[in-house]
Parts: sequence; structure tokens; C-alpha cells
Amino acid sequence: MCIRDRAKTNFIGVETPPPVDYTITIGPNLGNSVTQAMTFSAAQKNGLLSMAISGNSTCPRTVGSSLTAYRYVRIINPGATARTVDIYTPSGQDAVIAYYAGATAPLNANRGACTGVTNDTCPSGSIASADACITGVSIPANSSIVAYVGYYSTANVSPTSLVVTTKN
Repeated sequence: MCIRDRAKTNFIGVETPPPVDYTITIGPNLGNSVTQAMTFSAAQKNGLLSMAISGNSTCPRTVGSSLTAYRYVRIINPGATARTVDIYTPSGQDAVIAYYAGATAPLNANRGACTGVTNDTCPSGSIASADACITGVSIPANSSIVAYVGYYSTANVSPTSLVVTTKN
């Protein structure tokens, strides 16, 4: 007697990291700023990282169920010296920023495992023209990080920009 197994699964393979949408190479000198214009799509949404409404929230974070537009931006330090940078979005946008060590965006299951802090509202006195910011981010020599830039509102898909300023 022949028994045939017709089991079905939902397995579609090993998860691969999402693509990085933009790449910024930082300036080599103190005060160099690089601005990357970004567009967003209602088709590219993911759960919002949980955080305090104002100021910084320490990583890791949980990922909420509210789906918001986002982009990943690779920030490259091509130099032989570690650099410290400030990362921010301009005022007028209700954005959220987090970052991850390395050159690839995190797997969906690891999105909450950001590095350092997340930010929704730049702390008073940090960067006057910023909505969301993270200051004092270290990028090792000849290395990179990946920034997550998302919106707090589920309806917002307006274009914005990400500014990276070299601090040392």
C-alpha cells in the first residue's frame, strides 16, 4: 500500500533583509552636512517603533501595530578615522529616526533591536531646525550604519529629507 503525503506549508524561504532605499556618504570634515531627499510610498509601510512622544527612547524598542511609511538609509564613513555624526529630519515633519550598526537593514523580526536611541522629537537645544534627531552617532572607520526614517502618522507619505552632519 502506498501512502502519499500531501502536506502544505506557508514556508517561503529564509527572510532576507529589506533593501536600503538611499545611501549617504558623510563629509570628511567637521561641520560637513549631507542632505538626502526622500520620497515615501503608501505601499511601503511597517509597524511603528514604540517610543516616548518627546525626546529619546533607549533601544531596544518594541514594534507596534500601527503601519507607517518608512525608508532605510545607509550612512557610509569612507575614511580611515571613526566619525561622529548628527542625524536629523527637518522641522515640519512628524518623523521617527532610529539606527542600526552595519550596512544592511534589519530583518523584520529584529527591527526593535536598534542601536542607542530612537527619536520622535528633537530635544530642546539640540538642533534648532530639526523635527526628529539623534546626536553623537559613532560610525567606525571604513564602515556604515543604517538609519530608519519613518513617519509617526499612519497617513503621512509626504517627501522629506535626512541630514547628516559630521561632528569631528
